[in-house]
Amino acid sequence: MRVAMLGWEYPPFKAGGLATHCFGLTRSLADCGVSVDFFMPKTRCSAGSDRRGLRIVEVGESEIFPYDRPGVKELAGSFFDAVYFYNDLVVGSVLDCASRFGGYDVVHCHDWLTMRAGVVLKGLLGVPLVVTVHSTEFDRCGWLFPNQWFVDIEREGMLVADRVIAVSHFTRRVILERYGVPEGRVVVVHNAVYPIGEGCKREIVLFLGRLMSAWFRLRSISVNLRAKSSFVLTAAL
Repeated sequence: MRVAMLGWEYPPFKAGGLATHCFGLTRSLADCGVSVDFFMPKTRCSAGSDRRGLRIVEVGESEIFPYDRPGVKELAGSFFDAVYFYNDLVVGSVLDCASRFGGYDVVHCHDWLTMRAGVVLKGLLGVPLVVTVHSTEFDRCGWLFPNQWFVDIEREGMLVADRVIAVSHFTRRVILERYGVPEGRVVVVHNAVYPIGEGCKREIVLFLGRLMSAWFRLRSISVNLRAKSSFVLTAAL
């Protein structure tokens, strides 16, 4: 099986958790004998592969990332144009690789930034489209004033996709209730972890949170710090 996977970050370049997700997913697929071409923008940190059957394809520079907001850009038009341009570059690069190295059996894209490319490629290549949703516009904005432009892109991508993978049951509920995707098309696949050996028991607080905009980041961290302080005080008593 050959997979064209469309992303926007890959180690050593990380702007969020998606890089780690794609790193583990692509390498694990390659270990299972799946041939994966991972398409991403060029960055200052060139990404490479240490697996046979896994190729990282850099398709052009982009200053747009999924956590960006058009309202914080100097020119909103430039933001939208950059997104469309990046998707056009991805489509062209996938078609080029398909003609040179053989076709693909499935196209797999992550989050809103590459969904338009995924929709186009599904039609051009005639192969199934899989979309992994790590977050939606609703939870990225904290359910306050979601940007309809993002919502429309996400809805189109998820409705066209043959399979939608949500990283949590919460995300799945949002997809069903807010985007109208048929229930049988959405499955939950949780993010995985690399197992480590057992060690001595220590008093550790594991913080599972999401770093988003500045307000949410500070709020999340401040709540976390208060919880840690309470835990340490209780343990001392």
